[in-house]
Amino acid sequence: TPLYSSAASDVYKRQKYGFIINSSTNISELNLSGLEIIEGDVSISSTTLTDLTFLKEIKCIEGILKISHNTNMETLEGLNKLECVNELHIRHNNNLRNISSIANLRIKKTLVIYENDIEEIGVLKNLEKIEGDIGISEQFLSNLILLENLIEIGGELIIVNNLEIENFDDLSNLEKLGTKIHIKGNLKLEDFCSLKVSLEKNPEIESQIEFNKENPSIEDIVISCQ
Repeated sequence: TPLYSSAASDVYKRQKYGFIINSSTNISELNLSGLEIIEGDVSISSTTLTDLTFLKEIKCIEGILKISHNTNMETLEGLNKLECVNELHIRHNNNLRNISSIANLRIKKTLVIYENDIEEIGVLKNLEKIEGDIGISEQFLSNLILLENLIEIGGELIIVNNLEIENFDDLSNLEKLGTKIHIKGNLKLEDFCSLKVSLEKNPEIESQIEFNKENPSIEDIVISCQ
């Protein structure tokens, strides 16, 4: 099912296939002029790109957008107009500090942000519900403000090895959790109380909470938090 409604998407230039960009790709040879919707997957991996300005006109990627192992990439500048994607995976971009360019993005199924060097992150203004999993592992990230508007997760919530996060205050709007919470190795994390509402609705949820500063049980969170 297209992420854009058929009535709206008729006016946009579509491409029915995705593409792979790697170290051997000549960006200047890509014919993206006027293109706004990509129906397939887009993979950008192991390049020397510093940003994504060549995608600046793209409004929707109806497959998976994967950005990984780009050692020179510092920002996601170029994704400012991107409004929807089926899945977003951002992994192992060692100099990626700022991903605030994805502020307008709506993600349907899966969000994975793992082992970059992200320090600056903005609110995903249009992310209220996600059908699948959310996974975040960033050693320098001190908050989860990108998820501030999130109300519902259909799959797993995975928060691991975030060395600066102390609480889940940015998840205070979360009302529904899906299949499992996996919260591990967050060495400063001690306040889980913003998860109380969602855990009260699903007290039997499978959980793995360990190697954080504090490691409460689901029952502890539900009973002890005010």
